[in-house]
Amino acid sequence: MFSNKNIKYSSKILNKTSNNFLICLNSINFFRNKSFINESKIIYKKNNLMNRLIYIKNEKVLDAEDYNTNIFITHLINKEQIYIKKDLYLDYIIESVTKKNKGIRMFINHNNLNLEIPYLENLKSIIIRKSIYLLNDIGVIIFFLYNFIKLKLRLIYRKQGVNRFLDKEVKFLNSISSSANLILAKNILKIISKKKKQNIFIPFEGHSWEKILIKLIKEKNPKAKIFYYQFNLNDKDLLMIDFLKNKNFQPSYLLFSGNIAKNKFEEKNIKIKSLLIGSNRIQNILMINDKYNIKCLVIPEGFDSEIELFVNFIKECRYLKNKFKFIFRIPPHLDKNYCIEKYDLNRLNFCSISENKSLSDDIKSCSFVLFRGSSAIFNSLYNGLIGIYLMKNDKDRNIPFPLVKDMENFIYFVNSSSNFDELISKEISDKDKLRIKEIFENYYFSNYNDNNLLKLL
Repeated sequence: MFSNKNIKYSSKILNKTSNNFLICLNSINFFRNKSFINESKIIYKKNNLMNRLIYIKNEKVLDAEDYNTNIFITHLINKEQIYIKKDLYLDYIIESVTKKNKGIRMFINHNNLNLEIPYLENLKSIIIRKSIYLLNDIGVIIFFLYNFIKLKLRLIYRKQGVNRFLDKEVKFLNSISSSANLILAKNILKIISKKKKQNIFIPFEGHSWEKILIKLIKEKNPKAKIFYYQFNLNDKDLLMIDFLKNKNFQPSYLLFSGNIAKNKFEEKNIKIKSLLIGSNRIQNILMINDKYNIKCLVIPEGFDSEIELFVNFIKECRYLKNKFKFIFRIPPHLDKNYCIEKYDLNRLNFCSISENKSLSDDIKSCSFVLFRGSSAIFNSLYNGLIGIYLMKNDKDRNIPFPLVKDMENFIYFVNSSSNFDELISKEISDKDKLRIKEIFENYYFSNYNDNNLLKLL
C-alpha cells in the first residue's frame, strides 16, 4: 500500500493539472495500484521487440455515423465477449441502451486478439489497439520525450515536497510507456463528433487513459454526455473517487453499482450528478455438494508477484495431512499457456488448471476460495464458499475490498500451509449464508435498474 504522503502528492498534482503529459503518467497515478502497469508483462514478454516497430497500414475507423450516438468503451480480454452484449465492465448497460437505440462498442485490445466481430442487434463493434507502434506513434512518443526532458530540467534545483515526489517517480521508460494512454485516447477520439449529441459510457477504474480521454472528449465535443460507471469494489476503486475534484476529468454522470461506492462519493461533496443503477454482477449458482472431494478455488490477480505467491503457497501445501484439490483459475486477460509454462502449473501436486470459461462453473464445485485482490471473490462468497485470504506476512490483513467490516466473521486469514490445514473442517451455517447474501444485496451491489438511466439519453 502506498504512503499517505505519496497519495497526497498524487492528489495535489492530478486534482489541479491540465497538462496532458502529467495526466497520462502511470507512475504518479497513485489512485491506481502502480503494478497495473505490469499487467501486460506476462502477456507480451514473449513478443519480439521488432513487433513494436511494425507500421499498421490499415487501422480501422468505423464508418457508422448512424450508430455513434451511443458509444460504449470497454476492455477485450477474451474472445467470448464479442458474442454477447452483457459486459464484464459495463454490465447490462449496453444491452439496455441498445434495445431501442443503436450504438458502437469499442473494445480496448489487451491480448492483441485479431477477431472478426459479429454484428449484434443495434450494436456494431470495433477493436482499438492498446500497444505502441513506433512508426505509427512517433509524434506522440516525441511529445512525451520532450516533456520528460523539460520536466527533469525544471526539477534539477527543486527537490522539496511535490517536486521531490515527481523527480523520484517520473522515469524515462515509464514516461515513454505512458504515451500509450494518449495514443489510446486519440484512437477512441476519432469516433467522437465535434457537434453531435453523444452518450459515451466508460468503465470507472481511475486509470490514466480514462482521465485523458474524458478531458479530450470534453474539449472536442462539449455536447457529449459522459457516463462513468463504477462497477468494482476494491480500495483502489474507492480511492480513485478523489481525483474527480479536477473538473477536467469530471463526467456528466457517475453511475454506481451499489450503495457503498455511492455513499463514499457523497462523503467527498464533489458536485457531479450521480445515479444508482445497480449491477447484475452477483449470480445465484446451483452448487454441487461433495463432502468427500474437497476443492479450493484459487483466484489470483493478474500480476507476476501475485501468481508467484499463490503458486509457492500451493507447493507448500503438498505436505498437508488433509488431502484436497486446488482449482487454479488463471485470470482471463492472461495468456493461459504461457502462465502454465512459466509457473510450471501442470506439475503442482493436487492442483488442476481450470478449463471453465465461466467462473460460476468453478465456484459450484468448490467449498473454499483462496484469494487476495481478485473481484471473483464476490460471487464466490455470495454462493457460500469459505473465503481464505492469503497473507504475505503475519501483519498483512489488508483485504483490498471493503469486506472485512461486515464479513470478517466469515473470512479466514492464512500465511502458511499449517494454518490452511486447520480450516478444512470449517463450514458455514445456512443462517450465515443468508446473512452474506443480504450484505451483498443491500450494501455492495444493488439489483440492476435502468429506468432512470434511459431517461437521461
